[in-house]
Amino acid sequence: MTLQAYVLRRVLLLVPMIVGISLLTFVVSHMVPADPVSAMLTDKARPETVAAFREQWGLDRPLPEQYLRYLGGLLRLDFGVSIFSHHPVADDLALYLPATLELATTALLVTVFLGIPLGVLTAVYRESWLDRVVRVVSLLGASAPIFWLAIVGLLVFYSWLDWVPGPGRIDARIAAPQTITGLYTVDSLLTQNWDAFGSSVRHLILPALVLGGNQMVYLLRVTRSSVLEVLGQEYVRTAHAKGLGWWTVVYRHAVPNALIPTVAYLGLSYGSLLAGAVVTEIVFAWPGMGRYALQGTTRLDFPAIVGVTTVIAVIYVAVNLVVDVAQSFMDPRIRLGR
Repeated sequence: MTLQAYVLRRVLLLVPMIVGISLLTFVVSHMVPADPVSAMLTDKARPETVAAFREQWGLDRPLPEQYLRYLGGLLRLDFGVSIFSHHPVADDLALYLPATLELATTALLVTVFLGIPLGVLTAVYRESWLDRVVRVVSLLGASAPIFWLAIVGLLVFYSWLDWVPGPGRIDARIAAPQTITGLYTVDSLLTQNWDAFGSSVRHLILPALVLGGNQMVYLLRVTRSSVLEVLGQEYVRTAHAKGLGWWTVVYRHAVPNALIPTVAYLGLSYGSLLAGAVVTEIVFAWPGMGRYALQGTTRLDFPAIVGVTTVIAVIYVAVNLVVDVAQSFMDPRIRLGR
C-alpha cells in the first residue's frame, strides 16, 4: 500500500469515528441524573415558564431528534448556544481553545525535549547512578497528582523564590497582544509586542513544566525500554563490532528505530495533556477550555459540555492521525500490515 493510499484510508476512517464520538458524548452527557432547567430556574418557577425554557433550548424534544439536530449543526461547526452564557458555544470555544492549545503544546515540547534524551541516556548507562536517580525521580513524579505538583510549584517557585509570575496568562499591567491566532506567544511575535511576549512566556513556564513533567515520566520509560530492546539487537552489535564508535551506533542505528514506538506514544500523550490541562488551568487561573468545561459541568450546560468534549476528542483523533502517518513514513511495514 502506498503512503497516499494509507493516508486516505486513515482520513476516511475519521468520519465514522467522529460520528461515534459525538453520539457517545451526547448520550453520556444526557445520562446525568440532573435537570438543567432546575439549575437555571428556581423551584418556584411557573409551569409555563419551565415549558417555554424547555422549548427554547429544544429540551422538550425526544433525544434522537435532539441528537440529529446537534449532528446537523456539528457538520456546520455549530455547537448550539450555551444555556448559561447565551453565546454560541463555537464562539466560546474559539475564545478559550487557543489558551489550552498553547499550554498543551508547550507541555508536549517539555515532554519531548526532556523525556527522550533522558530515556536514551538511562538506557545507554543502564544501572548507573544516573539511571537510578532518574528512575526514582520519575517514580515520584508519576505518583504525584497534577494538582499537587501545581500547588507545590506555585508555593516554591512563585511564593518562596519569586522566580516565576503568579497565576494568569499575562501580567495585569500589560495589555494582551492583538488577536491573530489566539496564542499569546505567537501573536506577540507577529505584532512585535516584546513586552507581551516576555510576560506570556514567563507565565507559561511553570504550568507547562508541571503539565509536561507529569507526562515526561511516562515518555521517558517508553523511550528507555525501546532503546534497551534495540541495543540488544544483532545489527547493533554488528555495527559496534565493525569498529563504529559507541555513540555513533546509538544515535545513527539504535535511536532512529527505537523512536518508532515513542512517536506512537506522543499521540496518547497529547490527549492526556489536554485532559490534564483541566486541573492545571484551574490551579493557575489559566483561561482555557478546562475552566470553561468545569463551569459548564457545574451549571449543567449541556451544549457547552458536549461542545468541549467533542472538540477535544476531534483534536485527539487528528493528532493520532498525524502520528500514524509519521509512523508509516518512518517504518513502511506499518502501512503494509507487517
